[in-house]
Amino acid sequence: MPNKPGEQYALKRHKDKERQYNASRPARHGFYATPEWRRLRDWYRARHPLCEECQRQGRVTAAELVHHKREISQGGEPLDMENLESLCRSCHSRLHGVSRG
Repeated sequence: MPNKPGEQYALKRHKDKERQYNASRPARHGFYATPEWRRLRDWYRARHPLCEECQRQGRVTAAELVHHKREISQGGEPLDMENLESLCRSCHSRLHGVSRG
């Protein structure tokens, strides 16, 4: 049972966003739907709740995603914690060259 006003709404919204994100992953990234990845992702983000890139820039921003520093398709180890970093959506998009618009 949520303890704070709006907490239940925030949890539902978070789960809805996760569901949409997971559904939008291309089929070639089936790894991201595995229970192993989801457990590691959740564990890592719980321990690194702030965007690590923003922190390097002197900003404080909540992390929304866990990013592979070296992409799996480029030989990065998918479950290696040394290959992970928590990022906000803005930094993640910038790293992948995705523009909003």
